[in-house]
Amino acid sequence: MKYWNITVLSIFIFFLPAVIPFALNAQQSINNPYSQFGIGQLSQQGSVKNFSLGGMTAPVLDASIINFGNPASYTYLKQPVFQGSGSIGQSIFSDSSGYNSTYRGGTVSEIGLGFKKDGGKWGAAFGLTPFSRVGYNLEKKAGVNDSVTARYNYRGDGGINKLILGVSRGFTIPIDTANNMFHRLSIGANINYFFGSINHYRRAIFDNMTYFNTRVTSKTSVSDVNFDLGFLYTLPLSQVNEGKKTLRGKFLVIGADYSVRSSLNARNSEIGQSYTIFNGVEVTADTSYSFSESREDIVLPQKWKAGASLLVLGKENRSLIISAEYSTQNWRKFSSPNDTPSVSGGKSFSIAHSLSGSIEYGPRDVSKPRNLFGRIQYRAGFRTTQNYLVLSGTALRQQAVSAGFSIPFNNSRVYGQSHLHFGVEYGKGGTTSNGLLQEQFVGFQVGFSFVPYESWFQPVKYD
Repeated sequence: MKYWNITVLSIFIFFLPAVIPFALNAQQSINNPYSQFGIGQLSQQGSVKNFSLGGMTAPVLDASIINFGNPASYTYLKQPVFQGSGSIGQSIFSDSSGYNSTYRGGTVSEIGLGFKKDGGKWGAAFGLTPFSRVGYNLEKKAGVNDSVTARYNYRGDGGINKLILGVSRGFTIPIDTANNMFHRLSIGANINYFFGSINHYRRAIFDNMTYFNTRVTSKTSVSDVNFDLGFLYTLPLSQVNEGKKTLRGKFLVIGADYSVRSSLNARNSEIGQSYTIFNGVEVTADTSYSFSESREDIVLPQKWKAGASLLVLGKENRSLIISAEYSTQNWRKFSSPNDTPSVSGGKSFSIAHSLSGSIEYGPRDVSKPRNLFGRIQYRAGFRTTQNYLVLSGTALRQQAVSAGFSIPFNNSRVYGQSHLHFGVEYGKGGTTSNGLLQEQFVGFQVGFSFVPYESWFQPVKYD
C-alpha cells in the first residue's frame, strides 16, 4: 500500500483525457423539444447525494463528497476524494391530443478530485460537469402551393460544459474556554471555465423533385470563464461533549452561493445551402450565404442560492439532517445568438427559481455498525422548479421527488468515507395547454466517492 496514493492520482491524470471526450459526447444524449431555446436544458448540478436531496447544494457539507455547488464546502473534506457519477433516465412527452413519445438515454454527470490535508484550514477541488444540453428532432408538414408540400425538419445537438477549479478557507471561533465548542465559518470560490458548442439544423424537404431542398446550419461555440462565491456557517444550538468528542447535540448550518453575472465569449457561424438527394446522399447544389466567426456574447445572469440545515447528532451513533434551499436567477435580459424557435412560438425568458427540501438519516461513524443496513446513509428530497423559459405566455415548471442511499466500501479504513452512491428521481413538468408538451420523467444516478487508504500531505518524520 506504500504507493497507493501515487497510483490513484496517476490513474486519474492518465484517464482524464479519455474521460473528457466521453463526457462531452454523452451529454448530447437527450431528446427534449424545449432544449431548442436559449442555451438548452440546464443540467442539474451536483453529486448523486445532491441529486437525491432534491438538487440541494448550498447548505450541504460532507467529509466524503465534493460539493461543487458551494465552494465553501471544500474545507469540510477530511482527505483527498476522487469521485464520479453517471445517470440514465426516461422521459415521456404528451400533447393535448393524447399522443405520447418516449425517450431513454444516459450521460456522464461529473468527475472530480478534491484535496484537503487532515486538520488543515484549506480545501480545493477540480472537476468537470455538463452545464447545459441540447438535443431535439422535430418535423412538420406544410403546403407550399396547390401542388407542392414540404417537410420542415428542425434538429439540434451539443451543449455547454463547465470545468471547475475551486478553493476554500475555514475559520473556527471558540465559544468556551476549553475550546470544545466553537462556531465554524468557511468561505470559498470557484473559477468556472465554460466551453462547448450548440448546433441547430433546419431543413425544408420538398416532395417535388424539381425543387431543390434547403438547409441552414447554425453553430455557436462558447469559451470563457466566470466565478461563484460560497459561504457556510455552522453554529451549535446545544452540545454535550466528552473531552474533544461530541456525544450528542444540535447544530444549525447556513449556506449560500452567488454566481456573478457573466458575458461569455461566443463565436457564431451559419451557412445556407440548397441540395438534392441522390441515392440517399445529400448533394450540395449551391451555397446561398455563409458567415463565420461573428461574435455575440451570451450573458448569464447572476444567481443566488441560500439554504439551511438542522443537524441532530443523537445517541447510538445516529444522525438526522433536515434541510431547505431556495435559488433564483433573472433571465429576462438573456439572449443567445443562434436561439432558433421552430415549431413552438411566443418565446420569452423570465425569472427562474427553485425550492428544495430534504431529510437524511444514517450513522455518524460508518465503521461502527456491524451489519450492512446499519452502515447505510439514507436520504430523500423534493424540488419545485420554474424554468427560465416562457412559451405562449406559459411558464414551464417541474415538480419532482427523489430518494437515495450511500453504501460504504467494506475495506474503507480512512474515516469510513469511501462510498457507492445511488439516487432516483421522479417528476412531471410542462403542460398540454396552449399547444405545449407535458413531460413525465424518471432518472437514476449512480456514483462513487473514493478516499485513499493513507493520509496525503503528511510530512515524513525521521528519528
